[in-house]
Amino acid sequence: MGLISLYKEIKDIKNMKSEADIVLRDSVANYPELAQEYQRWRKTYRMNTTVCSAFIARQFCKLEGMEFDEEKRKKAYLGSAAACISDDLIDKTTSIDIREVYFLDTINHQTAKREDEQGLFYAFHSGLENLLPDDFKSRSGELIGLYNQAQMWGRKLNWHPNHEEIIEIKNGTGGYPILLFYNIVFPENEDSTRDLIPLYAPQEMKMPETKAGAIFNYGAMMSRADDLADLELDKAEGRKSLATEGLVTLKSLGQDIKYVKDGLKKFYPEKVVDLAMNLCSARTIRSVSAMTKTMTKILK
Repeated sequence: MGLISLYKEIKDIKNMKSEADIVLRDSVANYPELAQEYQRWRKTYRMNTTVCSAFIARQFCKLEGMEFDEEKRKKAYLGSAAACISDDLIDKTTSIDIREVYFLDTINHQTAKREDEQGLFYAFHSGLENLLPDDFKSRSGELIGLYNQAQMWGRKLNWHPNHEEIIEIKNGTGGYPILLFYNIVFPENEDSTRDLIPLYAPQEMKMPETKAGAIFNYGAMMSRADDLADLELDKAEGRKSLATEGLVTLKSLGQDIKYVKDGLKKFYPEKVVDLAMNLCSARTIRSVSAMTKTMTKILK
């Protein structure tokens, strides 16, 4: 990746953070009781995570040869922010029924009078739902269920899982969110689980059989990058991950990246894949540990 291209990507990412703030701020404008909570939340690392996820949505648009237009950008920011809060509440909260914060599948959806993070989740969630087709949930119901199930699996990382369980958990917590995110950006598509055959096997270089499988693998690879970025934090908090257990390293991640790119090239032109994943190279990964950490540093 050339320095000029890298500079442009960095500039675009910074601009996306400003745009995300405008979109998210607008979504809570009708809830003055959430103003203080939003100001607190926007200063956390989750704002950066939201922008990183939206950046991935833009890369999807490059793959599909579509413009990352205003509606897609709004869905990306609102969906990412709502998913981040849902994930945090599921992981850390014991005082609520976690079904109240399932993504796109809540059993309670009352924003009014709430001044906390859960109220912020509902505000972002409502903003996203207003942008999706009326039949989106019915068409993508299976994938939504797999997404929320994967978020629940993530809690098991605190319960001393074995290596095989860690790999299965991280494949799911990486693959299903990316696949659902893809469907949110392109809601005209059918539920991607209909032709999904999850198969993440970089060591054997077994290629995905469907586009959904290739996108799932992209998410599974990103979960490995995330684990490398969070290695010290996970160690400090006693949480097991692929990185803490030595199941992923900077060296092995380079092989994962090549594997994912080769899988995507089965369904997209080679030049388009290289362009869409131009921040995701072994050289870039090595320079700052992981792509997610790269963009977090950029956004500071």
